[in-house]
Amino acid sequence: MREDDGNEQARLELLQAHRSRVLAQLAEVTEHLGAIDLKIGIYAEHLGQATARTSA
Repeated sequence: MREDDGNEQARLELLQAHRSRVLAQLAEVTEHLGAIDLKIGIYAEHLGQATARTSA
């Protein structure tokens, strides 16, 4: 951290706003990851069933 130059309040507010934006982005990416995981599960299950039917 730099030596005090009088704009600490502005820097604090900037960091807090940035943190809020990053948290919102993280929530969005986490939601997307959940959707990807769901789709992976669907495809894996489908392929597993197709393989079981073919090998039976």
